[in-house]
Amino acid sequence: ALHGHANRPADAPTYQDAAAAITKLSKTKGRDAAVAVLTAFGAAKLPDVKPEQFADIIAAAEKAGA
Repeated sequence: ALHGHANRPADAPTYQDAAAAITKLSKTKGRDAAVAVLTAFGAAKLPDVKPEQFADIIAAAEKAGA
């Protein structure tokens, strides 16, 4: 039932959590701000981000949107 995520802690952010943070940043600060956060993690788009980076992406998006 874990769909291959048994190695992730139960409270680890999901792809949906990261997507929500990036979407919120895009709506508040613009697409360029959202793309800049992804670029900082070496990703052109959210699917390029590794699951272990989701928490950092969310934190960066929140910081950029603050």
